[in-house]
Amino acid sequence: MIEAKGEGPMVTLEEKDGQLSLMRGENRDEKMVVFEVLEKEQVPAVFFVVGEQLFRHPDLAREIIEKGHQIGNHTFSHFPEEIDLYPQWQRSGIELDFSQKVIQAQTGYKTKLFRVPYWGAENTISLNSLIFSVAALDRGYQILSLTTDSLDWLETEKEKVVTNAVKLEGAQVILLHDGGGNREVTVSALPEIIKRYKAAGYQFKTADVFLGDGETAMVPASFLERVSSQFVLFLYWLKIYLITFPNLLFRLNIGLVMIGVLAILNLSTIHVTRNSKNWKKPFTPFVSVLVPAYNEEKTIAKTIESLLNSEYPDFEVIVINNNSTDKTVERVREFIHQGVWLVSEKKQGKFAALNKGIMSSQGEILVMVDADTQVLANTIAELVRPFQDSRVGAVAGNLKVGNVFNPLTAFQAIEYIVGFHLDRRAYDVLGAVPVVPGALGAWRKKAVKKVGNYQGDTLTEDAELTIRIQREGYKVVFSAEAIAYTEAPQTLQAFLHQRLRWTLGMLQVFFKHKDIYFRRKYGVLGIIVLPYQALIQLPLMLLSPMIDFFAFVLFFLVSPENILRYFLAFLSLNLILTSLAFIFAKELRIWLLAFVPIQRFYYQGIWYYVLYRSVLTALKGPLVPWQKLARLGNVNIKELKKPVVLAPEVIEQPE
Repeated sequence: MIEAKGEGPMVTLEEKDGQLSLMRGENRDEKMVVFEVLEKEQVPAVFFVVGEQLFRHPDLAREIIEKGHQIGNHTFSHFPEEIDLYPQWQRSGIELDFSQKVIQAQTGYKTKLFRVPYWGAENTISLNSLIFSVAALDRGYQILSLTTDSLDWLETEKEKVVTNAVKLEGAQVILLHDGGGNREVTVSALPEIIKRYKAAGYQFKTADVFLGDGETAMVPASFLERVSSQFVLFLYWLKIYLITFPNLLFRLNIGLVMIGVLAILNLSTIHVTRNSKNWKKPFTPFVSVLVPAYNEEKTIAKTIESLLNSEYPDFEVIVINNNSTDKTVERVREFIHQGVWLVSEKKQGKFAALNKGIMSSQGEILVMVDADTQVLANTIAELVRPFQDSRVGAVAGNLKVGNVFNPLTAFQAIEYIVGFHLDRRAYDVLGAVPVVPGALGAWRKKAVKKVGNYQGDTLTEDAELTIRIQREGYKVVFSAEAIAYTEAPQTLQAFLHQRLRWTLGMLQVFFKHKDIYFRRKYGVLGIIVLPYQALIQLPLMLLSPMIDFFAFVLFFLVSPENILRYFLAFLSLNLILTSLAFIFAKELRIWLLAFVPIQRFYYQGIWYYVLYRSVLTALKGPLVPWQKLARLGNVNIKELKKPVVLAPEVIEQPE
């Protein structure tokens, strides 16, 4: 410790001068009472403010000046005494300068007064205090020491505070606190302290007495000083909310995600572990398999072959040509003699093609299969089985990506596995599957005709029909055993086109059927599933890019450790959930899990683009017609005799 005398160049007072010094001052209610006491007694005071508190209470700063009191600099953060300032001595200048900027911005004045944090009346200072003192003197501050410490921050009785504060010997600089805790004792003691000093003949003065003749402690700031100070405060405000706002977003996101994850995980686990229903056997109603086709020459033959290899005993295959300009028709005609029907629909659009197929069909059950999808031998039977329950109107099949040849298709394969074996299983347990995929699904023909067949007012006619079927009172379920392999887009352009159409279509479905939200009449679909997807899941997805942006900024500017912890936590959760989905799916391509960490950086960014572009397109209102994605025809599965073996064997690599 270094001794520093209270008298000398730092403090010069006349014999009967008194000066009230109040420290830190962030409590507005107690300060109002202090103002009243000082005004009543006609006593000026110096409020040594902590810049951080002054930033949060600008009205108090202006009121101090308006009532004729003075402000002193007490550093920006009241730098903790237990932290060694010497290794970071530059911090002392920042603490002083930033606090001065706050004072200038809030009051229009700059102060010449400074008091060192934790410098008490024992006339000793620490190394930290010395560093602050040197920095203050270099900047031209008058360091205001004290002669009497009331110890009001320690005492709990008014009389003890008064006794400590009243020293009727020579000039006095009296230290009180109007912030930093419960200051009721200080407020109650203040009038008595003033009374006793006045009775002894003391006069209370401002801190101008420490300065030279004609000088004042508070000097109006120049225009440039005020502008620069306001700019500094804006940057500080930005820094605060770059921490606070993202933290709120992170917590909100984590909370809602965890609620959704726990619910879906619990429900999907129930779906996996519950006993299969004891369906009647045999149940083999006549089935019509409808395959809409538009320029599918590369894939249509493999699709038909997989259907004809089905173990189901009684079905027909109807291919609906929708104005194809390639050799699709020729490919289909090769199978005419095997019981495959070919019809044509001139009106462009998948919905129109499917409706033509429905009109041409003879089956009680309709199975819809895309022209790039290949089914297993037991797929049709598994799709039909749930229709033994007369309440079932549609069955969603289990799609897998069959052309995993690059990272993009690997990401889609993971997405399909997680989507079908967590989300759809959960929705099945709730009794409200929101989408029967167009690539593989089955419908009760009576139910489809009752609701008016497919409609063309959305881009996802399969999802829209799924909702209408349930609005009519039918159930929609998911069959995990009804497996088919589909060709996923292998180029970014094709992927974007497909997903933009899907996402925009779902937005249209959410809007079209908004009238069922929170209505008990429509059961779980109206009360939980659609409101969750449209009002919680969608907004969270829209917020995700913002959260990622703030995380990126905070990683480099504030706290990389915290952001890294958030990222690792989400990555670990994602990996765990994906692994569980693989287990539920009995997926043998375990090597796909290696793509999960990469997925977060690459695939997620693509999805952000898709989502925001879809929302903007939805706001504009135009529909996107059914357009053909370029097919490569590279999904090849070797039919397996035992349906329980779920993984395909790729027997031909793409050129």
